[in-house]
Amino acid sequence: MKSFLVLFIILLFSSFLYGQEPPTITVKTAYELDQLLRRQRSTIVPGTTILIAPGDYSEIWRFHVIDIHGTEAAPITIAGLDPNDPPEFGGIGGWYVQNSSHIIFRNLLIRDVPNQNGMLVFADQVSFDELSPSHHLVFENLTFRNIGTPWGESDALKFVYVDYFTIRNNHFEGWAEQAIDMIASQYGVIEDNQFIETNYLGSPELGGNPFVGENATMFTKAGTRHILIQRNLFYNAGLEGLDLGGFSAIYGYRSPIGSTLADGTVVDYEGSDIEVAGNRFYTDNSDQIGAQRPISLEASNRTSVHHNTFFVDNDNPEKGMIYITRTTPSLMEAGIQVSRNGTFSNNLFVFQNIPQYYLINQRYYYPGYYSPETFTFDNNAWYNPLNPPGDGKLDDTYDSINGDLALDNIPPETNGIYGVDPELDLDKNSETYLCASAEFQEQYPNIGADAYVENNDSTEPETPDSLLQFTVIGNAEANSLIKIYNDNNEDNIVNEEDTIIGSIQMTNGQTNFSIVINIQKNQINNFSATATDVASNESTPTDIVVVNDSIAPDIPIIENPTDNIILNADNYLIQGTAEENSLVKIYKNDEIIASEQLDNDNKNFNIVVNLDQDVDNVFSVTATDKYDNESLAALVAIITEDSIPPDPPVITDP
Repeated sequence: MKSFLVLFIILLFSSFLYGQEPPTITVKTAYELDQLLRRQRSTIVPGTTILIAPGDYSEIWRFHVIDIHGTEAAPITIAGLDPNDPPEFGGIGGWYVQNSSHIIFRNLLIRDVPNQNGMLVFADQVSFDELSPSHHLVFENLTFRNIGTPWGESDALKFVYVDYFTIRNNHFEGWAEQAIDMIASQYGVIEDNQFIETNYLGSPELGGNPFVGENATMFTKAGTRHILIQRNLFYNAGLEGLDLGGFSAIYGYRSPIGSTLADGTVVDYEGSDIEVAGNRFYTDNSDQIGAQRPISLEASNRTSVHHNTFFVDNDNPEKGMIYITRTTPSLMEAGIQVSRNGTFSNNLFVFQNIPQYYLINQRYYYPGYYSPETFTFDNNAWYNPLNPPGDGKLDDTYDSINGDLALDNIPPETNGIYGVDPELDLDKNSETYLCASAEFQEQYPNIGADAYVENNDSTEPETPDSLLQFTVIGNAEANSLIKIYNDNNEDNIVNEEDTIIGSIQMTNGQTNFSIVINIQKNQINNFSATATDVASNESTPTDIVVVNDSIAPDIPIIENPTDNIILNADNYLIQGTAEENSLVKIYKNDEIIASEQLDNDNKNFNIVVNLDQDVDNVFSVTATDKYDNESLAALVAIITEDSIPPDPPVITDP
């Protein structure tokens, strides 16, 4: 029986016969980036990649990403072109992201921003019932350095009503208030970041004075919930270190205090369902810098702190290891409950110079505003290098751990490990910084950050950046085996050097098939498809050619007008050059008002536009190739139409 094969092709995210990927746009100046984000947002479609060339972009006050949306399958990427030389944003302001979704921010440097947040991400909100949160955002390989002053908005990264976000592999160094401030945000992962506090209070050229961040490295406040904080390094990071909860204003809450959410949770907390795991903390008070304590709990509920490693050297009773406190009186009166349901387990605590009974510091304890009986300490290891075994002080030192707990009515530690030296590596330049010795890890395989294993990584490997997934769809004889080959010789013949890149076995009665393959971006891709029946007869190959082009044309060049002009006319001829065979479009107020299709070997366009009378006419010009990639816009010089005659002259003599 002769095999037959009828074939047609469909791109995964396109209805075009010839493959088209969303555009990659490269910008080289602050002006180009600002125009793209604000005036040419319609060109940023799902899957768009915006690459920002190295350079200083601080001349623009703030870059706005407003109401820009990718999709789960095709997120938008805004990234530095060179990861080793990221574009720099600073000066008066940083980035402002509002009501946007499915965007990846990558390879950016935000530094020396006074009186502002380095990056502010928030939602549109008219009322509690009308909320449009930003969501599904990724922030990775960013650097925040020297952000804010204590008299202004001074967070490196601030979230207000943000859902489903990832903050990954970023470097925070020097901030005035918080490195990350989360207000009424939920379902976030904060992982593999470095938080390095410095003595910083604004740039010296702006009159700044040295200081240490006056608040926390991180707040999870105003109803923030379901946050995973894992595998980060906190080095002398902020007054309160990592703050599970916080203190807010009543109006900062996303849902009214006391209300019940869809999953049955009552909003009576600052932060809830916060997990802290696999992190490493270093805290000292040398030169009066460093965190007051590495971790704090304020009006939190259901927090789990496990498999972390702490090194703390503090001799100030204000400091300590763990700080548990209440929130503001006004919030308690409004219905916010006390810290409760906290678990500390499988952590490694190395400490020295901490006064007795200040390891767990609950200094502002008020009866009725705290639930110590709901806290659990289990299977933690505690070691004081200045009080090793055998010096006669061991019992007193480690008795104080449960003494601290008892002082605040917290149940005593269970399964505690006391006085075992983990031989912690304190060399900042070492690859094993803040790691315990191999002997300790072998003896206690479930203690500290060394023992943390993340169990929730179900992410499939990504397709390489040079490839695009593509779906081949067709029909063939039932029970046949469909094979797709790389046609390396472009001869529509299956040769020995042609490899099978996709196949499917048809079943009895099945005649339709679809096969997902990878194609090279920005290339002509040649394939062959065959059908082989049950008798091993293979059909002649069907040729498949997929052209993929995601490179936008260059910006058109405007040759007329070259300068702003004033004239009395109903229309004007705009002239210039653009990519051959492109569609030249002229925009006014973000609407296309005229266009011209260029032919092969023709770069010149001549387009007549109508002028609004007695006003300034502002136009922009783009070029779109046959794969629907649109260039950045070229701004036309202002054309002012003036048809109003002057007033008659006034004769004063005679």
